[in-house]
Amino acid sequence: MNIKIVLAAIIVLTLLVACGPAAPASQAGQGGGGSEQAKAPTPTKQDGGPGVGDVPTPKPTATPKAPPDVVPTATPKPEPLRDPNDPLPEPTTPPVVVPLPGDGEEGVDPRVFEAPPNGIAGCYSINIYASTVQELDYAGWCVDALLQDVSANCAGIGTSADELRCAQQRLADVQTYFLREVGTPCAAISDPVDRQECSDESTGAAETHMRTLWSTWADILSSVDSDADVKAAHVAMADCVEQRGFARPAPGASIAWQESKPPDAERTERGEQSVAQYEAIDKCAKEVGLYVAQETVWLSEIYRLHSEDPEAVRPLIDNGILTALEADGPALFLTLRK
Repeated sequence: MNIKIVLAAIIVLTLLVACGPAAPASQAGQGGGGSEQAKAPTPTKQDGGPGVGDVPTPKPTATPKAPPDVVPTATPKPEPLRDPNDPLPEPTTPPVVVPLPGDGEEGVDPRVFEAPPNGIAGCYSINIYASTVQELDYAGWCVDALLQDVSANCAGIGTSADELRCAQQRLADVQTYFLREVGTPCAAISDPVDRQECSDESTGAAETHMRTLWSTWADILSSVDSDADVKAAHVAMADCVEQRGFARPAPGASIAWQESKPPDAERTERGEQSVAQYEAIDKCAKEVGLYVAQETVWLSEIYRLHSEDPEAVRPLIDNGILTALEADGPALFLTLRK
């Protein structure tokens, strides 16, 4: 199968898994990343653990503190080769078409990935923690576009190392690890043996990247869910959901869409939840300040891990989680994003 099709399918699947369970496709209504809540200040640790101040009634508020001495940063990237004024070309081939299981059977059509409204430039800003579902869906098209871009601009400029370096520089500003690192820069390498070796190495590194990400995510989410202020806000959220006529969310259980586990891992059993109940949970979480409280602990945990075990948190940082957490309003990855 064509490498573009394979990469598109793998990357889009990985993005969906990394972002937790997708909300039902039929959901509609208010978007998940609004700016109703003020941005939470950087978290405070109290009594040896992360905290966000006194127990809220009904909304939790964070306790301000000075920024950490060392702010986590993503792994240093190559200096971008592309001039800021260099317009990114539109791909010259049709959009990526990924066959679905049963493709060719009656009623089953291949999936055609849509292009971002601003073309390939939109591929650079896709962030698995800060992008909407629609923006994440552009990743399939972006695989093809970025492969073509590095091939057109870097193939044939010198040795395989020169070609790879050129591609890495051209992709340096791409926010998403899988679009930036996995297979894409290898497309610039003219020598087929070197290109295959590059692809194999990047795929192996990606497997380690994802396993670390899943493990660290579960650890951080556990710390978030067990925080006293988050638990108090969770109770307030459950009260709110119940008052709206829906089943009360299980006490202490993670919000469904915030879980991020390997595809073969079991997820929490919580019974059937309707689209309306998902939306009620999301709306109530905003109203009582649950997302704000969660953000505070997320930041605290990322800063802690960056000091104690930087490699564990590196995959999250390299995918732009701080961009999501430090932006105004609740980070989209915490919400029922649309």
